[in-house]
Amino acid sequence: MSARSPILLVHGAWFRSWVWRSLRQSLEAAGHRVITPDLLCPADLNNGQAPVSLINHVDQVVSCVEMFDLENLTMVGWSYGGMVVSEAASRLTENVSQLIFLDAFVPEAGKALADYLPVDAQRELSILKRLKRDIPIPDIHQRWNIEKTTSSEQWQQRLQTQPINTFLEAATSSLEDLDRLHRCYVRAKNNPEDIFTPFADKLKVDDRWDVIETPTSHLLPLTDSKLLSKIIKQKLSLVN
Repeated sequence: MSARSPILLVHGAWFRSWVWRSLRQSLEAAGHRVITPDLLCPADLNNGQAPVSLINHVDQVVSCVEMFDLENLTMVGWSYGGMVVSEAASRLTENVSQLIFLDAFVPEAGKALADYLPVDAQRELSILKRLKRDIPIPDIHQRWNIEKTTSSEQWQQRLQTQPINTFLEAATSSLEDLDRLHRCYVRAKNNPEDIFTPFADKLKVDDRWDVIETPTSHLLPLTDSKLLSKIIKQKLSLVN
């Protein structure tokens, strides 16, 4: 194992671990061990298997950390991935030393991702739940104001539907009891969705958090991997 702090990167909804390709290459070139799990999605399931939920994704991450015997670990969660790393950290108190949230949800115990969404979005999720359907793929260009390019169209084509229960299942823990953790929140300012502003504003007045605002899009692992690599490397110096 590398002498440097290992890093586990957790992607957001509809995406997979391919979003980390450039960032992973940069971090590995600096000597870090980088783990990028693919969170389960509906396409991974056989008929008859139970629907995927938030806890399934948390279990995946916990199993990954335990399988690779990772210590002094930095976990990075992007968007929905913030729900996953926050829950996983509460079960990996001896393994994790730092959490980095990239324009991500930072859940409170008893709250689901849906609780942080606008009322209209919550209604749409309720309808999908009744119809037993998963969350359809969004248009990244319209939703996150991404310029249409050959690369962005390729990203769009690789998206997969998101399990409905990952948005509806409530978190069971929070970070309040994990004071020893280094924690950082990276806010992407060029994001037309305003759902992450309350997280950043709340954390700015908490001395336990370092809040960094960037001019990037919400898809910063893809659109701004060089800047993201620089930020993460700086934060890694705290635990190496």
